[in-house]
Amino acid sequence: MCELGDDWVMHVERVGAERHVYPTPHWEAEQAIALHLMSAAHAPPPSAGWLPDEAACRQALDAWNDNHDDDRKVDALQKEAVCEAMERPVTVVTGSPGTGKTRTTSVIVDLLVAAGYDVLIGCLTGKAAQRFQSMLGADARARIMFGGATTIHKIVATKTAINSRRMALVIDE
Repeated sequence: MCELGDDWVMHVERVGAERHVYPTPHWEAEQAIALHLMSAAHAPPPSAGWLPDEAACRQALDAWNDNHDDDRKVDALQKEAVCEAMERPVTVVTGSPGTGKTRTTSVIVDLLVAAGYDVLIGCLTGKAAQRFQSMLGADARARIMFGGATTIHKIVATKTAINSRRMALVIDE
């Protein structure tokens, strides 16, 4: 930790050869969120996954690829991410720009909707919400909560109670 004046206490962390500097409250918040996500990711799912095992998931995704154009198909790494998401209560999909995070997540949403889940999709911006919405299949587009992907701000500002036994929250950041 280092101090940059009365109001600026920074947290310094080494990651490999790099030095990362964070405002201490931001670092503490990120650490708390990471711990919460790790705890939730290892908790038993609220109900069994909608596919009985990984082989069934891969078979479903092979069928998915057979029924979709090239721009909607998923590769081997994306299949792995989708199958993990179907088995866990919390999934974080990460990657560099252009690696297919939104495509992968849109396939997860399409499959969750097909399995009867109510899905709420929040994005950082309206433009990102429109892009995400355009990546979804027609069935999913028609059945997403709040009429489609929306901004996180609009979700937080909504005072409407959400009553759903099978709900998935997707945040596309």
